[in-house]
Amino acid sequence: MSFFQPGSVLNTQAMANKPETVEVPFLANRDPTPNDILYPIGKHWIHIADSEWVLLNFTSAGANLQANWVEFAVSGGSGIEQITVDGTTQVITPSGTPKNVNITGNTVANGTHVKPLYFLKTATSSGTIDIQLATTVAATPANNTSCGISCFRNTQFTIDATSGMVSLNGSGVGQTITGNSGGAISPVAGNWNLLTANATVTFVGTAGTETLDFGLSNLILGSAPAVSGIANVGLGQLALNSLAGGSGCVAIGQQALKSFTSGGGGVGNNIAIGQGCMANLVTGTRNIVIGATSGNAYIGAESNNILINNTGVASEANTIRIGTQGSGSGQQNRVFLAGIVGTTVIGNFVNVKSDGQLGEVSSASIAQTLTGNDSVAVSPTAGNINLIGSTVANGTNAIPLYVKSTGGSTETIQLQIAKLVTPTPANTNGCGISCYNTNQFQFDSTSGMVSLKGGTVNPPLTGVIPDASTAPGTNPVVSNSSGNITIEGGATYATGTRNNPIRTNSLSANTLDLEIQLAGSNASSAAANKYGVSQFDSNYYTVTNGYVTDALANDTFFVYLSADTSSQTGDGTQYTIPFDTKTGTGWDANSNFTTGAGALYTTPVQGEYEFEASVRLQTTSGSMAAHTRLVMWIWATNGSGTDYQVCEFGNFTGAAAARLTDAPNPDGITLTGATRMRLPSGYKVTVRVSVDGVTKNVFVGGLGGTTKVTYFSGRCVSIY
Repeated sequence: MSFFQPGSVLNTQAMANKPETVEVPFLANRDPTPNDILYPIGKHWIHIADSEWVLLNFTSAGANLQANWVEFAVSGGSGIEQITVDGTTQVITPSGTPKNVNITGNTVANGTHVKPLYFLKTATSSGTIDIQLATTVAATPANNTSCGISCFRNTQFTIDATSGMVSLNGSGVGQTITGNSGGAISPVAGNWNLLTANATVTFVGTAGTETLDFGLSNLILGSAPAVSGIANVGLGQLALNSLAGGSGCVAIGQQALKSFTSGGGGVGNNIAIGQGCMANLVTGTRNIVIGATSGNAYIGAESNNILINNTGVASEANTIRIGTQGSGSGQQNRVFLAGIVGTTVIGNFVNVKSDGQLGEVSSASIAQTLTGNDSVAVSPTAGNINLIGSTVANGTNAIPLYVKSTGGSTETIQLQIAKLVTPTPANTNGCGISCYNTNQFQFDSTSGMVSLKGGTVNPPLTGVIPDASTAPGTNPVVSNSSGNITIEGGATYATGTRNNPIRTNSLSANTLDLEIQLAGSNASSAAANKYGVSQFDSNYYTVTNGYVTDALANDTFFVYLSADTSSQTGDGTQYTIPFDTKTGTGWDANSNFTTGAGALYTTPVQGEYEFEASVRLQTTSGSMAAHTRLVMWIWATNGSGTDYQVCEFGNFTGAAAARLTDAPNPDGITLTGATRMRLPSGYKVTVRVSVDGVTKNVFVGGLGGTTKVTYFSGRCVSIY
């Protein structure tokens, strides 16, 4: 075997005298290891001592790349003994004579093996070197397992013959698209989206062609409703924006028919021309509206209308409106119509209402005869009917004013003379015209007002005579120029200064005052001349709808303790009883008693008060022999710490105090006392107890069954 140094290039002479490059094996004093990876596949390694190796392929061991070197036989050896391929148990051994291993190349689908280049054993002495085809991936992969061989379309790519560099063919493949705005747009994932906005027109793609299709049953530019109708045309921003199922609509102008969805039975047939025209119509049909914002009053199902420059009226139908009355912007106050002057037609009269509505006057609305109360129809003569007025005696006709035919084309209006009746009649049939006696009546020529005045025959009331008068008052009191006398409430006067509780007095012209005296104190109810009006002190009386009651009548209170308290005294502590429950229907109506901790009664007025209290004292445990004193107080104070009156009860000492027993259910002792106190208004009254001598082991007993053993009551006896 001949050996060459690494890197040497040997040239051999071929028949065509063409030099060839020969790969030079690597010479070393050792065998190669899997870590010798810096060589190309097929590299020969010669261990000078005894062996020759070839680099068959590479494998991965975790994150490390390892070389698969295969040893050849040297110096009379037997040749290749085996080839280890991908897979830990895949070994190819030579066979036949001479010993041979068949290795072939092959392409496989991407993903067939765990790596792009794979040495596969196919038989005992055969194998293939599989290389996978390339594939497409959505994003940059984490490794090279998706790599493979591929070829390139010549109309879209170019390959540099020297470097193998692959590039897009600029003349055959677009790389950006530039529109009216947004600059040059590159594809995303190799794709550009061609879309339309706010329109039913769309791009339709087929066989490499995108077509902007205007041949639609619903052609709408400016909005893109989810339409299901047909034959609709819209032009303008938001025009037909809400269309769902209507058909046959034409909307031209921004927001024209913006809210229209569909008409009854899926019909539309609305025509709207102008900005905002019929923008609020929802389901109406067969409307023709022209003009900016015209038809904006239509908000529902208005149908069969024609409007020109008019907002319309909500809920109307089958109506024509042309223009808007007025002299302002967008309004009209004159109209000129051609084809009327000089043209004669036979038909009905036409009326015009104040709002501009036109309508014919039917023949039934034009009078042809005149019929009075007598039911006789009078026809005109030469287009004329005579109306004549006259007076007749009372009772001539059934009613005071009577219209009747008096011959030819004449109707006479008859008015009867008035008459005297008594009593008041049930109807007006006796009424009539009359004149007035100047001795008894006066007549205002401007207003026609008739007034009574003095006379000798049954004279009217001429004045009112008062009890007294003081100028400018008069006696009698006479009416003013309007015939009125003013009667008003007057002053009050002291009791006993007049003969009667009520008198009349004239202090001003045409005015009568009613005066009333003040009430006084009487020894006997027979003193009627001292009756009068009064007012009452709210501290002592209550007035409801004129009914006077004693304000303190319902101030009586009765309160009690509803449950036992815990140990509160026994060591000399003064304890205020926390009465917590009121009783008595209607009692303490003014809520002068405050229950709970620190329970107290607040005196409402200055007066004499009557109080009664009862307190049951009981012990919890222990000997009571050491208790030296027990006492109860009804305690009155001004509320700021100054005691006013204190009434003391009990004050048992020694053996008397020891009646507080130690039994499991002690009967205790009850202290009861009553007192009268003269107290100012606003004083606070409480009940207190104290037991001396030992520890705080004495408590106050609450409700015993239905017996209120600890209670406090009181009332105001008199006011001073």
